[in-house]
Amino acid sequence: MPQCALDLVKLLKEDGKSVAAKHMAEQVVEVHKEVKLKLEEANKKYKEVADEDNRKQVFELGDKVMVFQRHERNRSQRWLPTGAGYFKNNDDGSYDLKTTKAAVGVICRNSEGELMDGFMESSYCSSSLAAEGKVLSAAC
Repeated sequence: MPQCALDLVKLLKEDGKSVAAKHMAEQVVEVHKEVKLKLEEANKKYKEVADEDNRKQVFELGDKVMVFQRHERNRSQRWLPTGAGYFKNNDDGSYDLKTTKAAVGVICRNSEGELMDGFMESSYCSSSLAAEGKVLSAAC
């Protein structure tokens, strides 16, 4: 039994599907395409404004440049113990470019963290790579 006058109206159907529903679905797809295009245009404008302050930098081989690096936070970390019966070597080397002087140091700790042995040496080197090599030879 129909409950209102609209229930008595025969809707146009094409192959068992409502023509109005088909048109509505097509309109929704078109609206989505328009919205996507508008968003892309707006993003292009935002990018242009943001890129005004950034200039393109092209470097050639041999150019001298100044690099600004952020300071890494020197986080202190407690010594982590190794497995029982093992030793842990901490070694490091530094090199001063102006004086060509290098310093190397090695510390050896046991599995309880007790200092077993240590070594420090200061000498002249040709490069920082040579200073690191001295550290490795001293640690072995």
